[in-house]
Amino acid sequence: MDRHGDGLPGGAGFDRIAARYDRWYEKPVNRFIDKLEERNLKRLLPPGKEGSLLLDAGVGTGHSVALAKAAGYRVVGLDKSGGMLEIAAAKPDMDALLVMGDAHVLPFPDASFDAVLSVTALEFLKKPGLAVDEMARCLKPGGTMVIGVLNALSYLGLERKLLRKATFRDAHFYRVGELRRMLSPIGEVRTDTCAFMLPWEWLLPAGESLEKVGKAIAPGFGQFIVAAVTKPAAEVKDRSGESG
Repeated sequence: MDRHGDGLPGGAGFDRIAARYDRWYEKPVNRFIDKLEERNLKRLLPPGKEGSLLLDAGVGTGHSVALAKAAGYRVVGLDKSGGMLEIAAAKPDMDALLVMGDAHVLPFPDASFDAVLSVTALEFLKKPGLAVDEMARCLKPGGTMVIGVLNALSYLGLERKLLRKATFRDAHFYRVGELRRMLSPIGEVRTDTCAFMLPWEWLLPAGESLEKVGKAIAPGFGQFIVAAVTKPAAEVKDRSGESG
């Protein structure tokens, strides 16, 4: 999970920003935006049963582990950045098996997980379609994959690209339809958008009201897109030749 890495697809780039990653959450406005994102992720992530296992692909510093645990899952968190995993492992409340690995070639057998979660990770991968295929391969039939990405049509998405901020220069932000098309070979896709409030502290008192208005009149422009797809018994299509 990486909201403000340097956009490099390899682990080394994220290693350099690992120590300051969680500082993003120190600002009240960012914590509020994160709360909105988590609320929408929870809405689409089905509750785990006893013993259910979830893969957090692109776990970063482990911020999304708590969400998965609260939903009733045992968690395996994978990331390519050793620096990110070190920060995650050092957290006193970390309760997950952390594994270094590449999302393009997941080191797990077929049908290993009851659910897969990936939050702000696809944006930084060279071949996101291949990573989605790998996550689908590792998902049990009947299991659900939940993906959260940054919206290319949101204020922050447009700002980051127009200003060519180094942090996101090589990142690929998504539109709702694009994400749906990527996941549709797996099964029926459900999507939602959230976090319509602009990142300004003085707007915080109106945050919930702005969220309701945004969802009602401009649902395609929230900062964060969440998509969920449940894997049927049929095989998924292979996109291994896709480039990011």
